[in-house]
Amino acid sequence: AKEPMSEWTATDEFEGFDVIEMWSGDDDNFLDIPIAAEPTLEEIDGITVYHMKWDLPEGSQELTAFLNFFGDSDDEDIPENLKIEFWIDVESYYLKKFVMNADIPIDEEGEDSLFSDLGTDATGSLTMEATLSAFNEDLPPIVAPKVE
Repeated sequence: AKEPMSEWTATDEFEGFDVIEMWSGDDDNFLDIPIAAEPTLEEIDGITVYHMKWDLPEGSQELTAFLNFFGDSDDEDIPENLKIEFWIDVESYYLKKFVMNADIPIDEEGEDSLFSDLGTDATGSLTMEATLSAFNEDLPPIVAPKVE
């Protein structure tokens, strides 16, 4: 892993978090969640969408099923609570918005942990929100910065 503030290098590979893979990957993705959700109709920017959400509290069968589905049932890293929401366009089925909230236990004992100096058990709160728009629109070209 790169250290913060280390030298930058040019690469053609992306090793970070891939939002597109969450929806359209060949492996299991968020649209394959094995837990029923009753959609409601709402509007975002004048577009009718299905709003689906899952509240998965600690110790629930739904949370266990969700984590097992993604192969992440390690007892040490299980979120205490997890909430996932989707807003999907009713006509195009494009994902318009995604929100995930999780309360995650922090491992202070690991040498590489940013929280190793806390000296107490703690829980971190993670919120991830993505709003998607401009589907199938032409975008200006991305110009790579000069690497010297």
